[in-house]
Amino acid sequence: MPIDIEKKVKKQFTLALIILVAVAGIIGSLHIVLLKMNENTQSLRNDLAEARGQDVATLRRAIRGYEENADVLNAALIEQDKSVLLIEDLQRLSTRANLESTIQSIELFDITRTDERVAAAPGKITAERAYGELHVNMVTKGSWSSAMLFLSYLENIPQRIVIKDMRMSLAQREEQQLEWTTVFQLVVTTL
Repeated sequence: MPIDIEKKVKKQFTLALIILVAVAGIIGSLHIVLLKMNENTQSLRNDLAEARGQDVATLRRAIRGYEENADVLNAALIEQDKSVLLIEDLQRLSTRANLESTIQSIELFDITRTDERVAAAPGKITAERAYGELHVNMVTKGSWSSAMLFLSYLENIPQRIVIKDMRMSLAQREEQQLEWTTVFQLVVTTL
């Protein structure tokens, strides 16, 4: 019988050893799988961080681009208070040049809508709206030198004004004085 006990102990020891090796193999395999999963997770985290960084960088570039162009865009918009000031400036400059002046019409071209024309008088322009171009038709009367002085003033004001059309005609006043009538079509693109 002692041999049978010895065989049983050897069998149990061998079985325990096999189970121990199997468990160690399973634990080792799980460890390797967990390491791979950790590497994959870290790789995904890195990829995600890089993608977020690129998105943030793209967003920052877009914001910088807007900020750089905001002044240009804002300069191209004409607002009610600025248009009224321009009209007052035109009248003041014509008076300074010793000319009688009359603003015949004002047309606003809305750049927020395609090809929309909004005809308005200075009191009817609303502060909430911004426009792209202000067209002013103006008539002045006075001497030739006064008309030329007024043109000089127009060239030197800070706003961007294009003289779209200008017609001058000569009329005779009392006592042999000559009077020039000038009709201006002005296009103001920035205020």
